Amino acid sequence: MTLIPLALSVWAVIRLQGTDNSGLLWTIVGVTIVAWLTNQAVRNSAKMEGKYSEVTRVWVKASMVMFLANCGVAIAGLVETTEGESVQITQSSQAPDIPTTPLPYSGQVRSFTAQPRVAPFQIRAAQGSHFLVKLVNAVSKSAVLTVFVHGGKTVDIKAPLGTYEVRYAAGDTWYGDEVLFGPDTSYSKADKTFAFRQIGNEVQGFTITLYKVRHGNLATSQIDRSQF
Repeated sequence: MTLIPLALSVWAVIRLQGTDNSGLLWTIVGVTIVAWLTNQAVRNSAKMEGKYSEVTRVWVKASMVMFLANCGVAIAGLVETTEGESVQITQSSQAPDIPTTPLPYSGQVRSFTAQPRVAPFQIRAAQGSHFLVKLVNAVSKSAVLTVFVHGGKTVDIKAPLGTYEVRYAAGDTWYGDEVLFGPDTSYSKADKTFAFRQIGNEVQGFTITLYKVRHGNLATSQIDRSQF
């Protein structure tokens, strides 16, 4: 019976080779083996003499307690380390990398309407962050167009006539149309609408200056991704 905890202790150390606890557990097993061998030697000596002295009884009990305690510590270390490894694997699987993609060129327009684009629309972007600007119909809330603007650049495009909301996403690294600038994307919406219209022979447009934070000529409010 005394060989069972000893075998468990040795198995724990073999299982934990290469982990932070393996050195400590090898020390525990060494002490355990010494205690077990000493216990057996004292018991055999006492049997040969045909009697147990009080000192012999105390030593047998003490060595057995030491033996079982060290085995318990070894098994506890095995359980703790195994649980730690499981947690690490779970955490790494929950944090996949998002591949980056090249930035669209500054001034790239995507139109979602068949209306002719005739009204001037100038967008100035502050240095640093890049911007994806979206015009949204103020009544139907449908997207009319998007335009990509690099940080520090000015873009001149044409917009169709109508009244629109201006929304934009800002960030530093482009991850594509699905996640835009990734988890650090900031989303904003202009506090007023913009009426691109024609009066007589004159077509009225707008110029806006964008910053990732509120320092431009455009009063904005933060929105979340679902509102973009």
